[in-house]
Amino acid sequence: MSNESVEVRGWPGLWLAGDHLRLGLVPQLGGRICSAQHDGEELLFVDERLSGVLPDIRLPNDDKSALADLKTALGFQLWGGNKLWVAPEAAWIAGTPPLDLDAGCYGAVTDGQSVTMISPVCRETGVRLTRRVELTHDDCVVIDQRMENCGEKDVAWGMWDVTQWLRPFDVYVAARRDRLRPYELGDSARLFDRVVQEANNWTRVVCDDSVEFKFGGIAERGRMIAVRAAELGALVVDVEFPNNSRGEYAHDSSVEVYNSSKYPYLELETHRQREVIPPGGSVEFREQWHISRVGGPFGPEALPPLVDA
Repeated sequence: MSNESVEVRGWPGLWLAGDHLRLGLVPQLGGRICSAQHDGEELLFVDERLSGVLPDIRLPNDDKSALADLKTALGFQLWGGNKLWVAPEAAWIAGTPPLDLDAGCYGAVTDGQSVTMISPVCRETGVRLTRRVELTHDDCVVIDQRMENCGEKDVAWGMWDVTQWLRPFDVYVAARRDRLRPYELGDSARLFDRVVQEANNWTRVVCDDSVEFKFGGIAERGRMIAVRAAELGALVVDVEFPNNSRGEYAHDSSVEVYNSSKYPYLELETHRQREVIPPGGSVEFREQWHISRVGGPFGPEALPPLVDA
């Protein structure tokens, strides 16, 4: 295992390398993971037209009243990869992610097979994000995340982890089908009956086409398993995270699955339950990825039993 300081898909970054998995991190672009390569195959989407671009998010004379104008001028930039947002989305200024968290320059500290990335204090939300990404000896990705309230008032943001994976995948959500609902986005309502299927008490969301939909809900366990069939055996991305089936969540969802019609990716989105954080307080959220190939197909019969959290 090794780590290197080199280019990651056009940006200056860091690589963590294991036996079968390589991770490319870009601290200067919102503390992202911009590459995940399994046996040389790239699994994460980035918009290649933005490759290497680092936006100027400075404000004239540090005038925070101009923040909305700056965000409107920049628009919603689809950088890609894995990132940590804050929810609810409806509270974002100008309808785009807070700039300091999504595209700000994070500090970075390496320690063996881990990198800790620390955001600036966000001018929009008053919070600071810390993301520690570790690649373990058995190629498990452990993402430990903290949100700290650096302001003078209580905040009630939720932590929202979003990863854009290259299609196709069948996504198995650890929830019964009646727990998921279509969002008012794209063709979600029309496609629900076709792409959201019961699967051995889990729910399978088929993400194999260029259609737009988004589904979400409260999971029964903190787990999603994405499966791609292949000649060499199914590629399996197993995502685990804390989940409280009776918790309060922004978007009323602990899990969300989005499929893009414009780009060849889907999103696996996980949420930490939302709570009030006093000044100086913080909350934490851990997500883990287990990426592997299994001999032969992987279907609903291979899913672990679904039990209540």
